[in-house]
Amino acid sequence: MRRVISNLVRISAFSVRPVGARPPKHKFLQLCSLQSLQARAMSEERKIDLSYDDIIDLKAKDQIVLVDVREPKEIQETGKLPGSIHIPLGELQQALQLPSEEFKSKYEGADQPDKTSDLVFSCRGGVRSRKAMAAAQEIGFANVRHYAGGWLDWEAKTKK
Repeated sequence: MRRVISNLVRISAFSVRPVGARPPKHKFLQLCSLQSLQARAMSEERKIDLSYDDIIDLKAKDQIVLVDVREPKEIQETGKLPGSIHIPLGELQQALQLPSEEFKSKYEGADQPDKTSDLVFSCRGGVRSRKAMAAAQEIGFANVRHYAGGWLDWEAKTKK
């Protein structure tokens, strides 16, 4: 058993070596630099889960297209987020691929987002908006985020 364990190898980004063996010094420095670059890149990434304050700020600067993906009945009962386009989750992929004029006539005169638009999805509490992000990414939209608190958070913050 010891022999089997001692023969195990560890795979790193740079080499295959016995477990417990340290990488050569120059490769260790490369690994540290790589980890530093990855950490820096992660800190500079865009925030995916947006808050109420994020939505207010980005909408005021006209930097996002806000899409409410709740069902029509929910919108009738509560209204939608100000400045948002209502596209139920079940029709999202099809809607985003409609001809521009058809989109405009079907969705309250809104301009159709293109593949580079900064889309932010919202729903009641953040579950369907995550699904909307995945659906939009699946058809080629790269700049997608969501309002993590959704309508429930919006309502709580605006009723204060």
